[in-house]
Amino acid sequence: PSAIKSFNLSFFPAITTSVTVQSPGTFCPGDLVSLTATASGGNGSPFSYTWSDGSSGNPITYQTNESGAPVTIDVFTSDNCSVTATANATINFYTLPPINYTILPPNGCSPLSAELSVDPSNFISFNWSVGSINSTASTWHYNQDKPGKYPVTLRTESQEGCIAIHNLGDIDVYPLPTGRLQLNPISLTTLDNRAVFSVLGTNIAKVAWQINTKPDDEILVIDTTTNKLNYTFEPTPANYQLFATLISPFGCTSQLNHLFSLTPVHTLFVPNTFTPDRDGRNETFSISTTYVEETDFQVEIFNRWGERIYTSKALNFNWDGTYQGELVPSGTYTYRIAYRVTQGNKKAAYGTLNIIY
Repeated sequence: PSAIKSFNLSFFPAITTSVTVQSPGTFCPGDLVSLTATASGGNGSPFSYTWSDGSSGNPITYQTNESGAPVTIDVFTSDNCSVTATANATINFYTLPPINYTILPPNGCSPLSAELSVDPSNFISFNWSVGSINSTASTWHYNQDKPGKYPVTLRTESQEGCIAIHNLGDIDVYPLPTGRLQLNPISLTTLDNRAVFSVLGTNIAKVAWQINTKPDDEILVIDTTTNKLNYTFEPTPANYQLFATLISPFGCTSQLNHLFSLTPVHTLFVPNTFTPDRDGRNETFSISTTYVEETDFQVEIFNRWGERIYTSKALNFNWDGTYQGELVPSGTYTYRIAYRVTQGNKKAAYGTLNIIY
């Protein structure tokens, strides 16, 4: 008969494993949480750990999400011999309260004043940040005069101590239009009274023009064009003020103004001959003027010996060619006319006058 042999079989104990979540048990979104697996049994070889989030090793650090639901993490423990053991842990975290905020206005022309406000009900602290400027008030009046885009962030701390950074877009400060006035011609006169006003500058979409008389401020013209205004003034001396309101593509405005005058250009026409021969034509000597003051005028006429034979202080004088009641002889006489220009200085004119019979 065959011999009967016997032997003993030994089996390694099954692997047991568990997961411990670091204290506290509830976390803020974004916190780093340490997970530690503890294992026993198996064949005594070192255990390997694989986690359901794709991590390996032990312990691991897991960053909580912000979905608002608990997260369950599984760990798979193996010694490359025994049946893999599985354990899991659930991570709970606080749900961040919603932020109710306003930024008014979120954009505007320089200088901009905006009110940033957040409902403080669910928070214990705030920290606004606009560019490099900060405030810890729930309502903040922010002022900025430099054009540009300024990112807005709000750091909040909830009642549970959870901190969140909220990116709330930009505050956009629009630049003002800038420019300088040009007047062509540079000086206006009663003879050259058509003007072209223009603006050279940047960030200008259109210009609103207004011309007022001074000092009574009567409005002569209101016009909106691109950057040029053509205007013909009445040919009389006067003072004016020009206003040019520059308007940017965003509707921002700035104003230029210019005081100017339409100055008189005087004329003095003196004939060189007249014929006081009583034929009804060209019988008297007179002059024609524009913008010469009536109250500061004198004409004098001299014979060839220098004797003054006629004088008058009337601007509208008429000399009939007589001296001491008698017609003067035909010949050449000299005149001197002293006068003052309207809004100007005193002047004098000299010349010769021929009398012919």
